Amino acid sequence: MPSGPAFCTSRCDTARNSSQNLASTMSNLCSLRTICPESIHPDYFNPADYGLDLTTASNTLAMSQGFQAYLNQVGTNNFRGLGEFGTTLVQQWEVLEGLRNRTDPLKCSDKTPVNYSLIKLLQALSLLPTTTTSEWRSTKIRLRGTFGNHNLRSGESPSQFVAITDGQLQDKQTGNIKSVIKCERYPRNMMGKAVDMQEAASVVAWASQYPDTDRSINEHHRVLVSKYGSEIWITFAGYDNSWADYLDGRGGGGTRQPSLMTMQRYGPYDIGNRRQVLQVSTILLAISL
Repeated sequence: MPSGPAFCTSRCDTARNSSQNLASTMSNLCSLRTICPESIHPDYFNPADYGLDLTTASNTLAMSQGFQAYLNQVGTNNFRGLGEFGTTLVQQWEVLEGLRNRTDPLKCSDKTPVNYSLIKLLQALSLLPTTTTSEWRSTKIRLRGTFGNHNLRSGESPSQFVAITDGQLQDKQTGNIKSVIKCERYPRNMMGKAVDMQEAASVVAWASQYPDTDRSINEHHRVLVSKYGSEIWITFAGYDNSWADYLDGRGGGGTRQPSLMTMQRYGPYDIGNRRQVLQVSTILLAISL
């Protein structure tokens, strides 16, 4: 990734990064004016903070025999008779078994089931309501981030980079992206700061290539759903028009500093924990409606 785009973070995790690499990452990250606070535990998620109403989603899941049957088998290899959720459980079991046997070349797993199990869960959830306006797609999309305008004096072009999604939620009619997906093979605490940088890059590239059209609203949110090993995370990236102006080169030229984008992350939701699977499924379905 080019040396310009990055974000500022409030945490320092050197478990898997040398001090030199961490310093390089931190230097890279500050120009995007994005902060990544500590993660919030699933029990403290407040849907009202993001304009979400979980009532419909909660009722839909409660009335779905297929989902309830799946929920009862979470963390097991009892796959049969689960309909749309059967494939989800098969893939989740492969992830869980792969993590338990990560040193065994014949039983370990790679990123494939991590990504596929999340997509299958999202697609199965979105099929529960009678009608939906959005759909989860597994096709990867290349998002191009561009920072600032062409410098006529120096002849320099704006900085650019490309972020590739692992899937996304899109409007069925327009194709507009409503949420992006990122997945990796191992749990988040094994991945280091590079994961935060990749997530921020995905959101920034998305906001850069497909900016908000309604600037009469000052507060904006974009949703990123991620899965690292057996953990699902939901990130709400919040920013205002000042940060959006900075991104497209219209801000930051005066004495007033542009604002920050905050990537508030919730999780982890463990796919082997029934209570947490219900929690995250309710939120994900509400996002899909």
